[in-house]
Amino acid sequence: PPTPGPTPTPLPAPTFDLSKVSEKVKLDWFNATYPEAQRLAKANDLFPSIMMSQALAESAWGQSELATKANNLFGIKADATWKGAIYTKVTNEVVNGQTIQVTANFRKYSSQAESLRDYVTKIKTTKNGSAYRYQAAWRSNAKNYQNAAQALQAGGYATDPNYATNLINRIANYR
Repeated sequence: PPTPGPTPTPLPAPTFDLSKVSEKVKLDWFNATYPEAQRLAKANDLFPSIMMSQALAESAWGQSELATKANNLFGIKADATWKGAIYTKVTNEVVNGQTIQVTANFRKYSSQAESLRDYVTKIKTTKNGSAYRYQAAWRSNAKNYQNAAQALQAGGYATDPNYATNLINRIANYR
């Protein structure tokens, strides 16, 4: 049998230092992003609150490296089906309860609006041509945004075991 590699060293959970980012910058980004997110969510049977909560979490109010250098607001990785530009960076993943660092390829977009549209595509498409992976998160299938957040986590959107709770808390906090 193959010899297992070294045990990964646990890392602290990822955080973004937004202390130098003014509330005005964060609010300006939110106000510029929300109308398109709301339009896309409503047109595609999604919760705009969930979409924005994910964008806030994944992009640190549009200030993360991935958001500023690749216009990627949702941490969407570039798998073999992606035919567009790629941005490679080190990221944290939770594997077997431990946070580890891995180098991953992410989708790179020409604009943040393109990222919003691709997010909808990701949430609304089938997995391997069969079942819709995130269909339980659609408005028509989830009773409320809390159920939608739990469905995204159950569908494997993120490796963070507290992902749904964090989305729900963010929506409650920012209303």
